[in-house]
Amino acid sequence: TLVRVTLLYLLMFFYSSMNEHIWFRTLIVVSDAIVSSHLIVIQYHQVFIIQGAFSGAMSYFIYHFVVKTRGTTQSWLIGYGVVIPTIILFPYYELALLDIRNKLLKFSLSTITPSLMLFQAHEAIHGFPPPFVEDSTKSFFTYWASPLELVRDPKTGNIIRAGWKDLLKHVGLFLLYNIVFGLLHSLILPYNFDPFPTRTKISLDVSFEGMVDPGRWANNFLHGLTFHLFLSLFAEGVIVTTVILYGGKCMPVMSNPMGLSKSVSEFWGARWNAAIHGVLKRGVYKPTRKYFGRLPAAFATFIASG
Repeated sequence: TLVRVTLLYLLMFFYSSMNEHIWFRTLIVVSDAIVSSHLIVIQYHQVFIIQGAFSGAMSYFIYHFVVKTRGTTQSWLIGYGVVIPTIILFPYYELALLDIRNKLLKFSLSTITPSLMLFQAHEAIHGFPPPFVEDSTKSFFTYWASPLELVRDPKTGNIIRAGWKDLLKHVGLFLLYNIVFGLLHSLILPYNFDPFPTRTKISLDVSFEGMVDPGRWANNFLHGLTFHLFLSLFAEGVIVTTVILYGGKCMPVMSNPMGLSKSVSEFWGARWNAAIHGVLKRGVYKPTRKYFGRLPAAFATFIASG
């Protein structure tokens, strides 16, 4: 299982690192980009081998010293005195150890990864995990080490198997997003991602003139579209790899929110980064509601979602 999870992380970040410069090299042909691309691939692999090992070790520790003793003083002390501080502090040692300078990677390791692990730790401490996850050490380890939650049969708890049609569907979406994202990225990169001229300078202190500037609106739309395509590409790559290694279906992540959403609630609640919804509900909303009620729980979940 450890080998499979490690391979999953390697393939997942090979996808993202491969995509980062492939169209840039093809259309612009800058030698520095080629060199930095290879360095990023190596660093991604180093990071997520370490991250995978850390997740596996934490899952074993939490399962035996928090989950198995839940509700006791020991569980609370270890959960909030050891597990939570370790998850918060580990990224800083990891960034210093590997001398990571890539901004995207630094942002992911210092915010996204520890946030998800904190939510999962709160699930374990307060007793709100997904069904069947705590049935065995192996199930708990798989849940913690896998970047995407696997779909399980609600009656038996077994992972629902993915067929060839499911795999080919996600492979096709991955290739499509790779092409579209790569082309858009290559087209707007020479303009520093702002191809449309604006009448006002970009700053945090936005005037009314800046708010109604059509050039700024157009550039902001392209920024949102680029981010949407990148997340969709990344998610499909992770889904493909997870299906190949585990043979099971994954929880959906991005369901074309900018193209198919009919309302704001559908955009945020059902199609945009849907994989985070369950973790927020179990790791933030339910524990807060248990002690403070619905309104504080909803507010805490909103803040935790970023």
